[in-house]
Amino acid sequence: MSSLLRPAQALVIALSASVVTASVAAAAPALDGVARLERMLAEARTVQAAFEQVLLGKDLVVTKESHGRFALARPGKFRWDYAAPSAQTIVSDGRTLWVYDQELAQVTVKPLDGALASSPAALLGGHGKLSDNFTITDVGIDGGLYWLELVPKVDDSEFDQVRLGLGPKFIEVMELTDAFDQRTRITLRDTRLNAALPKGTFEFVPPAGADVVGDEAAAR
Repeated sequence: MSSLLRPAQALVIALSASVVTASVAAAAPALDGVARLERMLAEARTVQAAFEQVLLGKDLVVTKESHGRFALARPGKFRWDYAAPSAQTIVSDGRTLWVYDQELAQVTVKPLDGALASSPAALLGGHGKLSDNFTITDVGIDGGLYWLELVPKVDDSEFDQVRLGLGPKFIEVMELTDAFDQRTRITLRDTRLNAALPKGTFEFVPPAGADVVGDEAAAR
């Protein structure tokens, strides 16, 4: 895995690194989309969910599907466990980021630092204000979700746009569009907020025999 932040991973880290439906319009007092999202993030100390991820081509045809489990603890800690056949684990303990590809038996490691400042996942994990790094447009309600469109303010982002679909309690859908018009859509299901997480959720030890590449100092 020579490219750590491929577009799909950028959303996942995206989001860590990473929800909601009925009566979005009935919330009281009424909040605009940005205020709604900021309140959700402030109130969600931990998040656990199942996720489904699809990669859509220019014609919106699904070219790849995957699924797994997601966990988040603010600030900065997240974990994505992708199930077979594309088994992969992405973990941050708030300081170090590990990406483990089981098929390649390879672990990529680097510090979790300013390089992720404009990543939705880093922001969802509690790093900075959305408006500091994104131009945000309140799209309104569609399909029972309240939508926001986020465009990175930096020119070197690996994605051109992020859309977040908000429900009553948290984010339900995250969509990332890259420079090639490919869209990665992640849907969160069975979301649990502020429940205790198992000890060691955000710890990672490279498996025996795995090739470790990247920042060796961060791996120690």
